Amino acid sequence: MGLIVTLIITLEVNRFFLGMGTWITFSISTDEKCSKERANSLITLAYREIKRIENSYSRWVSSSITEEINKNAGIKSVTVPEEFLNLLSKMGEIYKKTNGTFDITICPLIKLWNVKERKIPPSESEIKSLLPLVGYDKILINGNRVFLPQKGMCIDLDGMLKGYAVDRASEIILNGGCSSFLVKIGGSMNVKNKRVSIKIPPPRKKSKELKIEIEEGAVATSGDYTRFFTYKGKRYHDLIDPENGYPSEGCASATVISESGMISDALSTALAIRGEKGFEFLYKLGGEGLCIQEDGEIHRTKFFPDLH
Repeated sequence: MGLIVTLIITLEVNRFFLGMGTWITFSISTDEKCSKERANSLITLAYREIKRIENSYSRWVSSSITEEINKNAGIKSVTVPEEFLNLLSKMGEIYKKTNGTFDITICPLIKLWNVKERKIPPSESEIKSLLPLVGYDKILINGNRVFLPQKGMCIDLDGMLKGYAVDRASEIILNGGCSSFLVKIGGSMNVKNKRVSIKIPPPRKKSKELKIEIEEGAVATSGDYTRFFTYKGKRYHDLIDPENGYPSEGCASATVISESGMISDALSTALAIRGEKGFEFLYKLGGEGLCIQEDGEIHRTKFFPDLH
C-alpha cells in the first residue's frame, strides 16, 4: 500500500500485471548475462509463481488451502503441503516476537469490521464475542494437518502473503541470471542492485510527502489511509489490534526495510498497529522502520534511510 517508485536506472524491461488485488510491477535491468529475452521469460515465470501463491493461500480465493481450513473450523483438520507448514511456522515466530501483534487469526474481527462496506462501527458486544477466537497459539498442527478448533475461527495470510510472493518472484529472477531488478506487489517490494527512489505518500492531506532512495532490500508500507470509513469524525480502518479488537491507533503509515519481503510485510503491519513501541519488533527480527503519526510527527529507527 502506498509506495510510489521512480526508477533511476534505464535500459530495462518493465512489465505490469494485475494480481493479489493490486498492481504487480517488474523492472529488470539488462546486461550481457541478462538479455531482454531472458528478462521477459523470467518475468513470465515469476508472475506465474505469484499467481500460484495467490490461488493457493489467499483468503479471497474460495478454492485455496487457507479457505479450506477456514471452512472446516470446528469440524475437521485439513491436510496441507510442506510450504504451507513452513509459512505457518514463520508466522508463529513473528507472532511471538511481536508479542501477538501480528496474528493471522485476527480474521474474524477483520470480517466483522468489513471497512469496505460498513458505515458504522460494530457494537462492543459483537467485538468482545469474537476475541476468544483470536490467538495464533489456538491453531492445532499435527504433522501435515492443520485444525482450527472453534467454529468461527479463521486465518488470513494476507498480512504477509504479498511479501512472500515478492520473495519467491525475486528468487526466480535471481536464479535465472538477472541480478538487477525490482519486484513490487502493491505496497511490498524487493530491490536488488538497482537504485530506486521510493515515494511514501502522506497518510493525511496535511502530512508531507517523503522520499527515500535504496539499492538493495525488501520494503513494505502499511497504513490506515487505503481502506477505512469515517463515523462521527473518527476514522475506522482495517488494521485491527488483536488486544482489543478495534482499529489500531499506532502509525497512520508504517514503512519497514529488511532482507525479506515477508518479514517487511508482516512488520509494517505490526508497526502500524503498535506505533513507535513496535520498533522493538524490528530489533528482534532484523529491520529498519519509519512511523508517521496521524498529526504528521515522524519517528524512525537509527539506520532507516535518509528522508528527502
